[in-house]
Amino acid sequence: MAKEKTNQLFSILSYLFRWDGTIDRGPYLLIGIIGFAIKHNLDRLVASAFYNKPWGIFNYFIPPAKALNALSGDDRQMLLSLLGLSIPFIWVGVVCTLRRLRSIGLPLGYFLLHGSLVALERFALKRGFRFSGGWGRVWTFFWLIAPLPILFHGPFLRGVVWPLIGVNP
Repeated sequence: MAKEKTNQLFSILSYLFRWDGTIDRGPYLLIGIIGFAIKHNLDRLVASAFYNKPWGIFNYFIPPAKALNALSGDDRQMLLSLLGLSIPFIWVGVVCTLRRLRSIGLPLGYFLLHGSLVALERFALKRGFRFSGGWGRVWTFFWLIAPLPILFHGPFLRGVVWPLIGVNP
């Protein structure tokens, strides 16, 4: 009996951490809500048991860069501990989101490209490059046009766009 329950637990954990497959909207929402509840209570436990600090829902809205610079060493250590604790929850969120996108037929490559471009743009801004004027227009126009073949892939065109405009290719 105990071995069967252990196998069920490993099966659920395996399901949460796998990239492959799809996920319906109900389980996706349920995983998000339960994951948030578990993470928030773990944060409360760590903050109170190890750092003697209260932790509430509004503590998540403090900008991290400002928080880390303004905090004492003990508070900074607590935030870093909570950040380390969040890594498996971030992983499950990303994996479930990619599986959900796959299940509704959206192209994963487009969203990965978008995320990497946002990261690239933030990196460039930190290095002093400004996306304004002509360069800003070129950057925006290029990244609006370049991913269109990824976004408007064959199944999407046949299943959504052509029927929407009344074309039957």
